[in-house]
Formats: sequence, structure tokens, C-alpha cells
Amino acid sequence: MLEGRSTLGDAATDVVGLRRLVEGRDPYPVLGPALREIGVEWQVTHPSTRPPTGYLLAAPVAYLPLPAAARVLAIIGFALLFCTFLCYGVRAGASLGLALLAGVWRPVALSFEQVTLVWMAGVALAYRYRERSGTASGCALGIASLSKFFPLAVLGHFLFRRKYAALLGALLVWSVAAALVVSLNHEAFARYVEVNRTNTWQIILRTDNGSIFRQAYRFGGWSGLVAVVTWVAALLVRNRIALVRPAQQSEYAFFLYSFLAVALLPISWEYSVAPLLPVIGYFFLRGRGFHILVAAGAFALPQLAGALGSGAVAVVVGLVSLLFWPAAPESTSEPELPGSEPTSSIPRDRSTGRAARDSAAS
Repeated sequence: MLEGRSTLGDAATDVVGLRRLVEGRDPYPVLGPALREIGVEWQVTHPSTRPPTGYLLAAPVAYLPLPAAARVLAIIGFALLFCTFLCYGVRAGASLGLALLAGVWRPVALSFEQVTLVWMAGVALAYRYRERSGTASGCALGIASLSKFFPLAVLGHFLFRRKYAALLGALLVWSVAAALVVSLNHEAFARYVEVNRTNTWQIILRTDNGSIFRQAYRFGGWSGLVAVVTWVAALLVRNRIALVRPAQQSEYAFFLYSFLAVALLPISWEYSVAPLLPVIGYFFLRGRGFHILVAAGAFALPQLAGALGSGAVAVVVGLVSLLFWPAAPESTSEPELPGSEPTSSIPRDRSTGRAARDSAAS
């Protein structure tokens, strides 16, 4: 991709959408013919499923030649990975090395032409500021959700802790983005709703959709779908305390919400599981045999996804869900990453040395 040979993948559809927003044209054309306008040959016979706010993320490359756009996307992608590791407490030098290594993992490698690295970095930034600024965390989740709504699920972690400023931050980002879209094309949201009344369902029903719900129905019919829904419900019940009282298990609860944002996707592809990398890393570094084994399997499986097909995506999500079934950890201390800075999920009172309780919204 750094050589500029990419066709931009799904980012090309965002380029088409943004250009059409700016030019006052229909932002939801059939993608195949529209992509040819920017020199991309891709036989796509349906419009985009993304909200028009997602098109704004293509702004840095929207009017660049394809080779230059591919290089810029690669640079942005590595920068987002670097920032992701920094936000989880890894020192700068180690973050750079981990960003390069993460680029080898198949879901991440495929994400340089997608929005999943924006998702992953946005959630990481929300994690970084979860104790210090609910507004900053909410803004980060708002940016992460401009193209895919599901990162907003992580807001649950803040709302149950009465950090309502996070919701205000997300609303602020969405208000600005929506106002910008409407200023460019006042019919954009109406077209999005009109097109995706049928378009989204058609894509959900595709057999290569790796969503756990679609794959369960594909291989098990209604019985398989009921089984997966039952498992998800059982997982929520099992973790009900962490979900609704996350202050007691702050870090574990945050990663649980991060997992749910990915697991509940109705449309999922190989790159869609990239935001699970921090979740997998968190459990791998806990050091328990079960967690290490399952996390290693979840990490290794996508490398075989080409041979295993779309079902591998659902299996990865299923494996990560197993990590949340054992009893939640009693300790809220953060696992030390290689090269990480000592951090604490609970601020310390310098005068007394005791944990300072944060009971108000940031």
C-alpha cells in the first residue's frame, strides 16, 4: 500500500460519497459505475450502507490521485495504530514497534482501506480519558461512530458510571458532522434512509457476511440463531454487575463494552474484528492459562481466514466471548504491557495516598 498500488478498498466508496456530497449529486449511487468515475474497477451492484457522516472521514484523500491516496491512507493507518497503543499506556518506542507488528495481523492489514482503525483508535482514546474527561471520551466515541454506529455501545460504560458528559461529547461530534453533511447536501440523510430500507437487509443476508447471527442462521437455521442469541444473553447476565456497575471493575467492564460493540454487528467482514485486538491483548496479558490459550487462538485464527471463509470471523468473535465467561477479575489493576508506563485506572490522592473517588461526571 505504501507503494501506491491500492484501489483504496471500501475507502473508495467513501471518496465517491464525499465527492458527490460536495458536488450536490446523489450520495448513494450504485457503486460499481460510480467507482469507475474515480478510476476504480469494482463490480459492486448496490449503494453504500454507511451514513453520510462516514463520508467525512475520507476528506484527507478525497481529491488525491489513487497512488497518493493509498500512501496517505497507509500513513494515517499506522499513525492510528501508534496512537492506539499509546492510549493503552505503552511507551512511544514500544508503540511504534507494536504498530508495525499489528499491521501483520490480517484484520488490521485489511483495515488500512477501511474505517476500523478509526474505530479502534477512537475507543482507545475513550479508554485513555475514561477517568479524566467524559467529554473527551464521548467525542472520541463520536468520531469512531461516524461511519459505524456500534462504537457508541461503549457509551454504556460511562452512562452507568453517571459520566453523562460522555453522551454530550458524542452528541456534539454528531451534531457538527450532521450539520456539515446537511450544509453540503440537504437530501443526504433522506437518501440514506431510503436506500438502506432494503439495501442493508440484502447485505445482511449475504452468505459471506461474517456476523455471528448470520453465520449461526447459515449453518444452524433458526435453531442456530436462537443458540447464539441465548449465548449472548447468558453472557450479559453473567456479566451484569460489570455492565451496570462498571466502577467496581472499570477496566474489565470497558473491554466488555468494546467487545459487545463488535460482536453485535449485523454485518461483519474479516477486517471488522480488528477493534478486538486490544481486547485480545488485555486477556492475553492477564497471564492465566485459559485466557492465554483462548486469546492466542482468537489472534491466530484470522491468519487462516482465507482458507476457512467468512465463518472464521464469527468463530473469532465466539472465541473472544469465551474470555468473558469466567468470573470477572476481583482486581482492577491494569496488566503491564511490554514497554508500558505504570498506570492506574483509579486516580490517587497525592496527599493521602488513597484512591480518590470520582463520583461526578467529568
